[in-house]
Amino acid sequence: MSFSRPGPKRDDALSAVVGGKGLDARDGLVLDDSDLAELDEETPGSAGPTALQRLLMHEKTRLAALGAGDKRVADEVVPEVISDLEMLLSSAASVVRASDGGRRTRKQVKKAAPRLAALDDLPLPDVAEFLGLKRSEVDGVLTSLVVDRDQVLVHLEQLKLKVRELKTSRDHSMLSGLVGFVVKVFLLIAIPLDTEDPVLAETIRTAILALVAIALRQAVETVRDWFAEREPLAVAERAREDLLAELTLAKSLTKAPAHEGEHTVLRFRLHVRCAAARITSIPLDWPEKPQYWQLLDQIALALDHDAPKTLVLIRRKLESTPVS
Repeated sequence: MSFSRPGPKRDDALSAVVGGKGLDARDGLVLDDSDLAELDEETPGSAGPTALQRLLMHEKTRLAALGAGDKRVADEVVPEVISDLEMLLSSAASVVRASDGGRRTRKQVKKAAPRLAALDDLPLPDVAEFLGLKRSEVDGVLTSLVVDRDQVLVHLEQLKLKVRELKTSRDHSMLSGLVGFVVKVFLLIAIPLDTEDPVLAETIRTAILALVAIALRQAVETVRDWFAEREPLAVAERAREDLLAELTLAKSLTKAPAHEGEHTVLRFRLHVRCAAARITSIPLDWPEKPQYWQLLDQIALALDHDAPKTLVLIRRKLESTPVS
């Protein structure tokens, strides 16, 4: 996977999307249900946006029912939410399998570890916090920079079994915790590989995957309601502000890198900020929420097409799209 697709890279085409035509205006950028199974096999991870949108719809129904005290309706939508989560976990597992570049890549990553440790603007501390880990975990990851993908796959399968158990228990508190955690894991695992500096990008990805592995191991033992522990609106507003601040730096992508790895790290940071903005908005419901999620999709699309100028336009729209 990469940030670039074959064909011309056109900021103007993406600007038309941001200008109001929407993602549906461009063939092949939006998937329907019939494409889902095929894409899971052919392009691991690409089914994510559709699965996430479906999860958002089902979660909206479940949370609204719980808020109204109608547990019967909330219980009825649980199977759909579970199916969405299983799809995300399966897609995440596909990405993990496809991301193993073999012994040569692992040697390159190990050799590049000192470069990673020397970068001050890495998003790894934010990733650790995002996953509910202590920031000290980052130091351990940077020291070894090794991840056992087979063990990650085992943990993903174990988490899937935990999800399936809720079909009978209907434990809504645990389900809320699983929704938050599974979406976080999927979004981080599915961050595409930057082709500008592939070795550095693979090294960052390895570090992120190592943090995900730690979080998965802990989650298999204990799943907590991540949303219930915070003020959802305040957290979502902070995530939006962090993303807006990060987007102000996107103009750097239109210039030559000021230092080695600058663009690669900035793209990763933008993806992490987008993931945080998306996950923190799940428990909220407001009229502009579909537009908000579409803007997050458009940021990923702009990065995928290497169209940094479009990020400036997206930021303007995001500024006028609050989370309440």
